[in-house]
Amino acid sequence: MKKAILLSFFFFTILFLSCSKDDENIKLFVKPQSEQVLSEQSVFQLTVNATSNWSIVEKSDWIHVDRMSGTREDSKVVVTVLENLSEDKRKGSITIQCGKQIEQVDINQLGQYVLQWPSQKMIISSDGGVVPIVSVTELEVEVPNEVEWISVSKKEGVVRLVVERTPTERDRLATLKVTDGEGADIELLVVQTDDIQNSEFLSLKRMKLDNIPCVIDENSLEVFYPVDMDSELGLVHKIEFEGLSVDYIIIDDQKIKSGMEVKFDKFEPNSQLELIVGHPVLGEKRTPLILTGLPIVSISAPQGIIDEPKRPCHFMLIDPKGRTNDSQIVFEHYAGIEWRGSGALRYPKKAFGVELRNEENEEEFDAELLGLRSDGDWILDAMWLDHAKMRNRVCFDIWNEFNELYYKKEGLEKKAKSGTYGHLVELFLDGAYHGMYVLSDKLDRKQLKIKKKGGYLYKLGGWSEECILQGYTSFYDNNNRMWNDVKSDYPKEVGDIEFKYYMDLINFISNTSKEEFSMHFDERIDVDNMIDCFLYTNLIMGYDNLGRNTFWGIYNVALSTKMIPLIWDLDGTLGRSWDGKKENPEEGWFVNNRHNGQAYRIYERILKENPAGIHSKIKNRWHELRQNVLTSENMNSKLDYYMNQQINSGAEKREMDRWDTGYKDVRSEVLYIKDWYVKRLHQLDKLVNEF
Repeated sequence: MKKAILLSFFFFTILFLSCSKDDENIKLFVKPQSEQVLSEQSVFQLTVNATSNWSIVEKSDWIHVDRMSGTREDSKVVVTVLENLSEDKRKGSITIQCGKQIEQVDINQLGQYVLQWPSQKMIISSDGGVVPIVSVTELEVEVPNEVEWISVSKKEGVVRLVVERTPTERDRLATLKVTDGEGADIELLVVQTDDIQNSEFLSLKRMKLDNIPCVIDENSLEVFYPVDMDSELGLVHKIEFEGLSVDYIIIDDQKIKSGMEVKFDKFEPNSQLELIVGHPVLGEKRTPLILTGLPIVSISAPQGIIDEPKRPCHFMLIDPKGRTNDSQIVFEHYAGIEWRGSGALRYPKKAFGVELRNEENEEEFDAELLGLRSDGDWILDAMWLDHAKMRNRVCFDIWNEFNELYYKKEGLEKKAKSGTYGHLVELFLDGAYHGMYVLSDKLDRKQLKIKKKGGYLYKLGGWSEECILQGYTSFYDNNNRMWNDVKSDYPKEVGDIEFKYYMDLINFISNTSKEEFSMHFDERIDVDNMIDCFLYTNLIMGYDNLGRNTFWGIYNVALSTKMIPLIWDLDGTLGRSWDGKKENPEEGWFVNNRHNGQAYRIYERILKENPAGIHSKIKNRWHELRQNVLTSENMNSKLDYYMNQQINSGAEKREMDRWDTGYKDVRSEVLYIKDWYVKRLHQLDKLVNEF
């Protein structure tokens, strides 16, 4: 008996394990796993791939199939979805089983939308659908040939519009011609969107005034147009526009069709005109037309922007003064763009480097933007930390009035310049307002007119021993453009790079005796530029320019290896440090930097050793500049100019609305700078007279 029971146990165990193993080997695949159909009756085919017999174990009652089961060879099922007579969507399913494997096919059917005739418009979702038109008279519907997403069918005498699903979920519309039984023709507007209130309809895509494009903020839909603040503006303007479903616009209570000339009640910078965008059926939307007094730069960068390398972009500059290339108001070109700066990269509002390029070969393309030099490389300065959004520009405007390179004075390079030039603009990036910037040229070999062969330019970007001229911590490698925060700005190519001349400068300033330093000072360093840099950085208190944010250049080694000191990036000046903190105007000569407290060695030796009798030269130069350039009146005129540009253009408020920074009240900041500058001038008078 026990033996029989034991044999039975083994038999059933083997049978169970065998069945379990068979179930593990069973596979079931169903395609498609989901299907969306229109409200009308529709048919589609279901493919069942199974390793054994299968069956449909459950389905919705409004879903019919041509078979309920099959073998591994029978893989096709014809599914019929009955017409949905309700306005509501409905969901159903088919459940298929093979062994223990189960698959479910989800079926979503649209509701039936009915259009009561007569009607001027029909709104349908991006899913599309079949829409019967209920009318007491017989209708004929004509669909334009270019509208491929709408077709017409008839069922039991009822006209049905079949609207396809939008492949990209973009809003679209079409106007159909409907003829009723009495022969009257009526236009029917078919609108396909999921959200009529936030749709693309009644949104301007393009608008021009006097053939000059406006810039449209794609987020706020605000329309911007630049005008010349310095000239009398006319009141009559030709307006052209385009937009999805935009039939007309209204400005100053005037209904305007595209191409019309319109006379405005007023047309001046820093003003807003109510702009109404309308369609006789869809209604109207309101948005402001904003008149700015600054040039507008609009950049589209479809591949995004990174630190480097530059990525492709479309660059457009609209300058109502027509200063670009002598007379161009609108300038558009292919370009490359990247973030600019080092420490500034951590701030939300980035500075940008832009290079105009030929799209065919990616070579640099030169243009005279805003009347500045003809060049391809341009800077969009964000001025993130500057509470006045003008310090760098004001400082260079004054510097450019008095500093002159020695080889220009000698008649070798009449067009050489030692500073940058630029203008305030408003920037739009990828269709959105991005704030107030300065578009400027660069301080580089081309600006300085340093010789291509024999010229060298070193750019200092840190507080290393090499930058502050205290020595060097490692030997340079001419196969690399960087050497401990010192960059070979020119030349750039390996084989041409040569750091020897900068190392010679370090050795001369850091290692020579007092006697040797004084004896060779004039031949090793451009004394005139050294005096100007020393006085000016002390006057504006450019602590961030004591080695860092400095250039050293050689005009032509074939003529002289004399080194020329130069300054750049003057945001942290005129009473505020680089991080926005206030500076004491009554401080003495500054020598030690704020980063590590080390001395800028050349300033230190100038003050302590008076090399080549430089103190008397500094004193004479100071008294000369105090007559007309380094005066409070000159500074005030520059400050007032940029302040008025910001306020009178309306850019001041837009910048504050766009970015939360220390830029809160430009009037108060300008008053602070004016007061600070007067005190600093008096302090420098005292310091210089002590020489």
